Amino acid sequence: MYIGFHPLYNAYKHGYRVFLGKNTNNITEDLFPFIDNRGKQKFAQIDKNIVEKVFSLSHNCREIFEAIFEQHQTRVDYEAKGSNQYAIKINLLLRETDPRPNKEDLRVLYPNRGKIRI
Repeated sequence: MYIGFHPLYNAYKHGYRVFLGKNTNNITEDLFPFIDNRGKQKFAQIDKNIVEKVFSLSHNCREIFEAIFEQHQTRVDYEAKGSNQYAIKINLLLRETDPRPNKEDLRVLYPNRGKIRI
């Protein structure tokens, strides 16, 4: 979706070359006429389904970021306890079609970052 709306995004970001309108043939769609970076007039049609999809994808991205930060905190806590080996919770971000890891694949060893810097 980012690639598809990138020209509209650039028009907004770099100079507010975006206008607002309604599609007279379909009043449920908003039109966004804009001037691209080559000076050509274009437009994007955005309906309720696209907006809902963007919100859904944004929610998914937020969940991924939360998992990344939680995993980072787990590592910080691990190092604070002296980096001794013990079981920790690992967040896996898998699609439904991704193969599930076996028990051996889930064994993760964190090197101590303090020792790496020396």
